[in-house]
Amino acid sequence: MEALTKQFVPDNFKRYEKIKGAKKKGQAVFNKVLEKEYPKMDAVSLEYSIIENYQKTALISTDIGWSDIGSWNVLKNVLSLPDQSYVKGNYIGIDSKNIMVYGASKQLVAGVGIKNLIAVVTDDIILLCHKDKAHKVKEITKRLEEQNKNNHLL
Repeated sequence: MEALTKQFVPDNFKRYEKIKGAKKKGQAVFNKVLEKEYPKMDAVSLEYSIIENYQKTALISTDIGWSDIGSWNVLKNVLSLPDQSYVKGNYIGIDSKNIMVYGASKQLVAGVGIKNLIAVVTDDIILLCHKDKAHKVKEITKRLEEQNKNNHLL
């Protein structure tokens, strides 16, 4: 994939390589390089940048069901049945239903009487949103970029 990224999105590839190299030089250097390079990267998806340009792409027709996982709510619906909860990580709950808890840290998440909530917990950020508003997470991403808080986007 790196070779294809280098071929079809060379500017992004160069910036990615700078960011990747800075990771080995410590957190302070990494943060500085990330803040400089990330905002300059083209916001282009894999399918537009590579798949549509790669001549050796092959398609096979099949009916396996498909969902474009573009939001946390869609991911929740893929991982669990409707109106059921999906939990990954350290969670304890009472009287809660139709929630998604995605814990990517050791931190305990506790819920009491919550419904239709998505909670994503990492070491440096906690995201809470109503399942019907999950598509608005991109607005949080945009605000983080505007406020130069790109380190929360990795």
